[in-house]
Amino acid sequence: MLHYVPKALERIGHIFNRKPEHSLVAHTPIHYGRKVSYTETEDNFTPLDNKAIKLIQVIVGIFIYYGITIDNTILVLLNDIAAEQALATTNTTPHVVKLLNYMARHPLAIIEYHASGMVLHIHSDGSYLSAPRARSRASGVHFLSDAPPPSTNFEHYNPLLNGILLVVYKIIKIVTLSAGETEFGTVFINAKEAVPIRTTLEEMGWPQPATPIQVNNLTAKGISNCRLKLKAAKAMHICFF
Repeated sequence: MLHYVPKALERIGHIFNRKPEHSLVAHTPIHYGRKVSYTETEDNFTPLDNKAIKLIQVIVGIFIYYGITIDNTILVLLNDIAAEQALATTNTTPHVVKLLNYMARHPLAIIEYHASGMVLHIHSDGSYLSAPRARSRASGVHFLSDAPPPSTNFEHYNPLLNGILLVVYKIIKIVTLSAGETEFGTVFINAKEAVPIRTTLEEMGWPQPATPIQVNNLTAKGISNCRLKLKAAKAMHICFF
């Protein structure tokens, strides 16, 4: 996709800022010693007109495809812009400009794939209360690697990383009540996304064992492997079982 980004920027009419843009996320100052974490205040920003909102929706539509297929690093910022595009304000504009300047500076992303045993692996990770309005984010990386050896101890098993097959990045629709629930919900979301990939691989002649999903939360691991007994968890049963 050598010409996808330049043609997209030309279509949008973006004038490139000569200052190099190598980051998609604005720096957040660190306040050392703060013991209480407050939610960000929602200032009364001026709503954009319909023409500007339409342009933002076009930009999201153009680059979401490129982000899913090639450059997954832009999905974080794209997700934030997409969440605001229907009711975009003057606070949304700097994020859009930052995205366009970054794409103009880095127009050619490359994914490198290596031969493997064609077994699906997933790395799953959730971010608790990192989205506005007390919401959490779910993310995951799906890739193909070799099959786990027999009697594998998954506590110390790290499959050979490969080119990314699918990147999952979305805001969890419900309000999760803990970091463990966020991580477990993220496992559920990644498992759902993996079902059609497993089916496709099997129909292509690559039988799939149980898909290993790597998490970094003991609660999510214990619930997923039925090693923890849930109490007073009807909300989790409704949403994730």
